[in-house]
Amino acid sequence: MNLQNQTVSYILQNPASSIADIMGATSCGRSVAYAALSAVDRVKEINTGRTIGAFSCLHQPATTPGYLEFVKRTFKRFNVDEVVNLGDLIDHHFISRHVSEPDALNPLDEMDLAILNLRDWVKAFPDVKWCKGNHDAIPVRQVKTLGIPSRFIKSLNEIYELPVTWEMKSHWEIDGVWYEHGIGSNGMYGAKNTAMRYRQSYVQGHTHAHAGIHHLFSPKDNIFGMNVGCGMDEKSYASRYGKIFKDKICLGCGIVIDGKIPFFVPMEKPFQHG
Repeated sequence: MNLQNQTVSYILQNPASSIADIMGATSCGRSVAYAALSAVDRVKEINTGRTIGAFSCLHQPATTPGYLEFVKRTFKRFNVDEVVNLGDLIDHHFISRHVSEPDALNPLDEMDLAILNLRDWVKAFPDVKWCKGNHDAIPVRQVKTLGIPSRFIKSLNEIYELPVTWEMKSHWEIDGVWYEHGIGSNGMYGAKNTAMRYRQSYVQGHTHAHAGIHHLFSPKDNIFGMNVGCGMDEKSYASRYGKIFKDKICLGCGIVIDGKIPFFVPMEKPFQHG
């Protein structure tokens, strides 16, 4: 991320900052600070249509400390009208098909902690469009291996005490933009490639180590593919499998204005550990 984008991100997270505050926090010069402020003002000017805020991959209870406050602040700054959770809300570490970490919480303790943590998310965002992620599907997938029909188990809303206003589907289409978790849409160019395949603007999570936006122009239209990053805690036992990977977790969230103008907002480390 270049210095101006880093400075814009800082301003979005700290809207009351003075020029001196901005320069001190980001080590930028005065000209970069004023340019970043101008960019934020342009965001306000174009934000006249419906604004969607999207986050992904909380992997509860293994969510990064401070991530909820970051998302709340970012969505407030952009005056978000609708909230989309792009999936993997729950990690289901202990009951997955993979070997559990020896120090992992047992299934019931993991569930209870996730329920407790999610109460704050529901309070912050009472109405959420939820895209089913591969980790969200673990309970149904596991009972299927035993030959038990999925209708015998409770919904995730019941299990995790989530209101019916957190509605889960495979995908949502809002203002001509396709939102889904991103299963099968992998790698640095996953969102771009899927946008081209779907022939429309596309927003995903899923690939923790890649985030950002690709714009695609043609004689007929302009579309984009965006990966909003994730909220998973890289220090949790649930993410230990990724320690050997060269690419690391990209913390952040996404904004889409009027179905046409996307923003990826990264979560800065001082705020992450604050």
